[in-house]
Amino acid sequence: MQEKKELEKKLIKSSAVCSLQMESEVSSELMKLKWSVINGCFYTDVKENKQREVDILGNQFWLKDMKKEQQILRLHLVLECKSAKDFHIVVLPQAQAETDVLPNSHWIGYYSQGDKDIYFKKELYELGFNKSQVARLMKRFGNLAYPNEIMRLSDISISPQPSLFQTSAFRETNVAKEKDLDASVLWRGSQALRSAIHSFQKESLSADMSWILGETKFEEKKREETIDKILRWCSQQINFFNIWHPILVIDSMLWVVEKLKIERVPWFHLDLVHGNGTHQWWCDFVTRDSFKAYIHQLNSYYEEKLIKVGARFFELKRTE
Repeated sequence: MQEKKELEKKLIKSSAVCSLQMESEVSSELMKLKWSVINGCFYTDVKENKQREVDILGNQFWLKDMKKEQQILRLHLVLECKSAKDFHIVVLPQAQAETDVLPNSHWIGYYSQGDKDIYFKKELYELGFNKSQVARLMKRFGNLAYPNEIMRLSDISISPQPSLFQTSAFRETNVAKEKDLDASVLWRGSQALRSAIHSFQKESLSADMSWILGETKFEEKKREETIDKILRWCSQQINFFNIWHPILVIDSMLWVVEKLKIERVPWFHLDLVHGNGTHQWWCDFVTRDSFKAYIHQLNSYYEEKLIKVGARFFELKRTE
């Protein structure tokens, strides 16, 4: 009996149990705010082609009614819960800048122009379309996505909420020593989120391309009617926009260093910047104690932004 109690004490203090308790707390708060929640969401790692798991996926759907169509935003929260009780996260703040939603989003319209149109063109050439047909199709596709050179879904492509503290530099320490980047709980958690979102983006692109080009694979001759058919499918799929908002909830303290001062903060925004100055990816880091206040603030931010542009929340009903 004594051995059992000792085992229970050890387990209750373990990082595994701590993270599961956090997952339960986080899921509960999301459901209160009408997020559809999946605990233990599996995905295929794009780089290693292995099955992996992200702790929590929260989903909401928002609809904007237009004259002849609906624009649909699929809003996803991707969360990891990590325990690092004996360590502190210290960050160096940087100048505030609006974060681009692009790295954590998917929209088939992105593939109508710029450096991403290569992917769409490659698919068309492999299906047997000639250069002239591809050029005409891509021009009309671009006009669908960016009428009058304005992004078709600009109203619902919401940038992430501003943070009081934004950074691209952090350290993880227990005061006595500092963790290397590869050993950092914060870094490993952020990379897990990035891997999951990369997988979700790839799956979304694959689904869109299958929907748009699926039927044409069985047509031997690629006629103008075929191009018209593809553009009709494009005009449907182009009304869907996906945003994945990555959040790492950590059972640790977050600190901001400014000159000779150090201040404890509830959450901050990590913005990964490439050497050429481009913003590659972003993520929010939140302390366990601050998550409730943070998620209510984030929920209100998206809600207010979307209602302002005429969108409405669409609640998914579970079927028994």
